[in-house]
Formats: sequence, C-alpha cells, structure tokens
Amino acid sequence: MDTFGALLLGLNEKDKLTFVGQSGNRVHRQSLRELLAAFRPYEVAEQQNRSDRCTRRLHVAQAGIVAEVGYQNLTDDNRLRAPRFIRLRTDKTPATAHYHR
Repeated sequence: MDTFGALLLGLNEKDKLTFVGQSGNRVHRQSLRELLAAFRPYEVAEQQNRSDRCTRRLHVAQAGIVAEVGYQNLTDDNRLRAPRFIRLRTDKTPATAHYHR
C-alpha cells in the first residue's frame, strides 16, 4: 500500500468493531507518509469488499490505531456526518475511543 483514498472509521461498541463512516478529506503528503507508516504494522490483508457500501479493494488493518476525527453530527444510525481526519492519537487505545457528544 503506498496511498489510500479514504480512511474507513470504526468504533468499538459492545466489544464489536462497528463502521461509523469514512474520511476522504485531503491529507498533506507528509502526513500521508506518516499515516501509511503507522498503518503498516497493523495491515493484515488486501481484500475485495463486495458490500453495498464499497466495491473497491480494501487494505485491511487490525483495530489498533486511534484517530481524532471531527464531524458535523451523528446520523440517526450513529454514522458520522461530514467526518474529517485531524490526527492520530498515540495516547489513546481503541477501547477508549468514543463519540464526542
């Protein structure tokens, strides 16, 4: 993997990783390199996803990285509206990640 188009975002809910949206905003080239380096140890496979949400190849990573993501609000089904990547949070664990309400 040398680039990506969007970050697929998930949160732990009841000990299950739940999809909450995707952030496709532009990431500075230096930040992109840093993100890719951070993802590489967690990458487990390249998969072809055939869901109704995405028909492109996915680079799959284990849940282990926490990102701070801004968003406008939550939709009725708890998805993030207009999410945007802000930064990685190395001081947080996936178990502590949550919606900011």
